Amino acid sequence: MICIESARCSGCGICVSDCFSHNIRLEGGKAQIINQDCIHCGHCVAICPDDAAAITDYDMADVRPLYETGITADGLLALIRGRRSIRQYQAKALKPGQLEKIIEAGRYTPTASNRQELTFIVIEKEMPVFRALVIEGLGELSRQTLADSAASPLLQGYARRWAAIEAAYLDDPSQNDPLFFSVPDVILIAGDNPIDVGLAASNIELVACADGLGVLYSGFITRGCAGENAKSAIGVPEGKEVLAALLVGYPDVEYQRTAPRKKADVVWR
Repeated sequence: MICIESARCSGCGICVSDCFSHNIRLEGGKAQIINQDCIHCGHCVAICPDDAAAITDYDMADVRPLYETGITADGLLALIRGRRSIRQYQAKALKPGQLEKIIEAGRYTPTASNRQELTFIVIEKEMPVFRALVIEGLGELSRQTLADSAASPLLQGYARRWAAIEAAYLDDPSQNDPLFFSVPDVILIAGDNPIDVGLAASNIELVACADGLGVLYSGFITRGCAGENAKSAIGVPEGKEVLAALLVGYPDVEYQRTAPRKKADVVWR
């Protein structure tokens, strides 16, 4: 529920002009909520110079004043240019609080209509069980794909790789496989909107990289989580799918420069 404390409100009207839902108006020199038909975006809370607005559904102790971060556009761009997909990890656990910090980046990522529907599932203590579930899921998917005459050559090539991963695992489960790379943690992001999930995953990676960690987006692990057995075992909420899987850990490799990229395909009008 949106509330405005009249004793604090100076009637400046800034929240009125910034309300996307047109849900606030000035009455008697004070901001008033017209109705509760809004998306709880929190703009009124964030913009009020008098700290008069609140959303009682949320923990208002979580709200913090903004301050100069020191982050520059060039510094952020350098981080983006320098990030790499990490496939070599140290046998080293993350520091206490690191996972919580990078998940905050996902929590604060914008979602369509401010639904905040994403679920973050952290695989850490149950990594051996999770690994077995993913490989089992990929094995089943490989058999379905190879039996499908309409599957593209690219997909069939992937299916053969999944079958090889499963066969190697069944032969010797203790060996390192080309899926997890001995990573200490995996963050799964479940939702029903791929764009929301992709934005959250990108923010998580940037904060992780800024904190000295490495990340790999794993499409194979994402596919391995699609089966009902895996979804049930890892606790994917009903109506959601695992749409991103991020391997997170300390890199055991140090890159010295950025990698080349194609020129941007930009249309100027």
